[in-house]
Amino acid sequence: MLLNLATLALAATSAFAHSAYPGVCTGAPADVSSVSSAGSMGILLTSTAYAVAPPTGFTGYSAGTPVTVQVTGPGSFTGLLLYAAVGIANTTHLGTWTAPSGYQVMDAFNCASYGAGATLGHSSSAAKTLPASFTWTPPTGSGNVSFYGILVTASSGFEVLSSSSATVGTGTGTGTGTTTTTTAAAGATATGGSAAVGAPAPGLGGFLVGLAAVVGSMF
Repeated sequence: MLLNLATLALAATSAFAHSAYPGVCTGAPADVSSVSSAGSMGILLTSTAYAVAPPTGFTGYSAGTPVTVQVTGPGSFTGLLLYAAVGIANTTHLGTWTAPSGYQVMDAFNCASYGAGATLGHSSSAAKTLPASFTWTPPTGSGNVSFYGILVTASSGFEVLSSSSATVGTGTGTGTGTTTTTTAAAGATATGGSAAVGAPAPGLGGFLVGLAAVVGSMF
């Protein structure tokens, strides 16, 4: 009985090892695997139920002018990592995030080297509702940029998110039009609105397949 109680205590500690922050700075396979090995995010979901959307009518930006990024999907979630970059494993995250209640920028959790204020994460494991909106303040022109993330559901595991690659300017964009929402599915094509959204980030399909294999081998 004592052994069983000790085992349960260890499992509980592992499951909530990063309940106050994501524990990783990117959605790259190595980062996801490091947390998955502790069991704190559950299993990798291969569904496309959740999405991260570029700003409404996004054709470019004016440096320093805030834009809204929305995460959508069914039900509730407990954890989130969110950042903008030219690639999912890129070590330079672009722009800065304004952290609403329940969230925090990840500078104090080994993510400052990716860019000050450039990585957003949850600050508690409390259930959070969807859709969820976040404010991203862009830098000066940095070419094409995508929004990436990891969403941990309230019960079924986690999903890697990726928007389509959106063209970033240095003073264009009106912020009007129809929101373009792109799911985490590899090969998905964004449609609708006036957003200058191109093909999904190169190599995302291979990344998701490889990630599923890496994480799956741990369970």
